[in-house]
Amino acid sequence: MRRSVSDKDKGNNSISIAAQKEECVRFVGDCEYHIYCNDGKNGKDIAHSPEFQAMMQDARDDLISRIVVKKYDRFSRNMREYLNITDELVFTYGECHPNSYFSII
Repeated sequence: MRRSVSDKDKGNNSISIAAQKEECVRFVGDCEYHIYCNDGKNGKDIAHSPEFQAMMQDARDDLISRIVVKKYDRFSRNMREYLNITDELVFTYGECHPNSYFSII
């Protein structure tokens, strides 16, 4: 699961990291999970996100069966980057459809 910092002070309606975490945990239910969170550090791109890199390595090592995010932009702010990564994960690691690997709640 990936989290995002609330931007309420910047005038938008995003929800806090804690609230996003609660929603994702509720979604996964009793399943085992690991939370990858940069604790509010800038997430402008995945190259500068140690937690994102750790999550990707775990996915490549077949330690992840599903990635759960609140919205697609919580996974990546750049749509092209998001699509490239989902293609890598979905097609390289044997899944046949993005919804079988990603849950956007």
